[in-house]
Amino acid sequence: MNRVCHVTSVHPRYDVRIFLKECVSLAKAGYEVTLLCADNLPAEIRDGVTIKSVDYFPSGRIKRILGAKKAMLKGALEIDADIYHLHDPELLPVALSLKNRGKIVIFDSHEDYPLNIFHKEWIPKLLRNFISWLYSIIENRTFKKVDAVISVTPQMTERIRNLNKNSILITNYPLLSYNFPKTSTPKFNVCFAGVIAENRLHHNIIKALDTVPNLNYLLAGWSNEKYLNRLKKLSGWSKVKYFGPLSFNEVNELYKISAVGIVLEDYSSLNYGNQGSLGVTKLFEYMGAGIAVICTDFDLHKEIVEKNQCGLCVKPYDIDAISDALNFLSKHPDKANEMGEKGREAYLREYNWNTQEQKLLKLYSELFKFQEVIMQ
Repeated sequence: MNRVCHVTSVHPRYDVRIFLKECVSLAKAGYEVTLLCADNLPAEIRDGVTIKSVDYFPSGRIKRILGAKKAMLKGALEIDADIYHLHDPELLPVALSLKNRGKIVIFDSHEDYPLNIFHKEWIPKLLRNFISWLYSIIENRTFKKVDAVISVTPQMTERIRNLNKNSILITNYPLLSYNFPKTSTPKFNVCFAGVIAENRLHHNIIKALDTVPNLNYLLAGWSNEKYLNRLKKLSGWSKVKYFGPLSFNEVNELYKISAVGIVLEDYSSLNYGNQGSLGVTKLFEYMGAGIAVICTDFDLHKEIVEKNQCGLCVKPYDIDAISDALNFLSKHPDKANEMGEKGREAYLREYNWNTQEQKLLKLYSELFKFQEVIMQ
């Protein structure tokens, strides 16, 4: 019994968490791993993982949500694995169907979906309360029956533990293979690469640039046109170098020429107010890149940053505090470099995928052993 099937109807086949981290880690550990996705691309074997696609790739979100169950369940049963590891909220019914057929089932909750629903702009506001309530009922029922639930931040793990004692925290720390040697530049470069959205408070960052001389804000990623145009009207935009969406390798090049990585998020319910979430992976990417960090003063982030002396935490709505942090690091490049080195050391020691891989392998080992005992 060593056949494993990861199932996703939403994520691309080379998704970092699902494929590069979890599937590849399991394949290296000797499991026979298949990744079932929905992209209509040919089957292939990559890094020891067999990747297959179901013949179902609808153009619209609603069609995908309503139709995913039948297609994904059919594809999953054809693989006939021993453990099924599911990744998307619309696959909760599939998890129950597989469990009812005697399979070992893990659900990997990448986000706190009952909270996340309130922030989905494509869902009409009048329906969000009802949909969140309905999803919670389905989620609770499913989590009580599956063999384990994985989540990415402590608050989710504690909540889910009330439903399933086998609730495991496996974060999205970066792969240890990441390597970002820095390159000196004439200007003090601060960077961000990711989704450029209002909840990331780029408007506050750009406003803070006005008082910081000799600085470039290297900004990369996708943004909707309305928000991007709003940012371009700010006077601080003159210090922004906007690259648009970049590939993984191009983002690495951006980190190499940066002294500081900045990620500010608001005190929203998604971040559990001022507690923060370990799901904010930019913090750990910057540490892995060996650059100083400026981030929101969430309790979780502040504990990590202060313990490892790898950056500065600020109140995300305080423009003066953001300016002060940028000015301090720009005027003290040696201190910024020291923070970056300490962050890199902490990443190598603790905040990398290897530490989470061990949790994943331990969970799988325990589930297989338990099943063997039952079958004896």
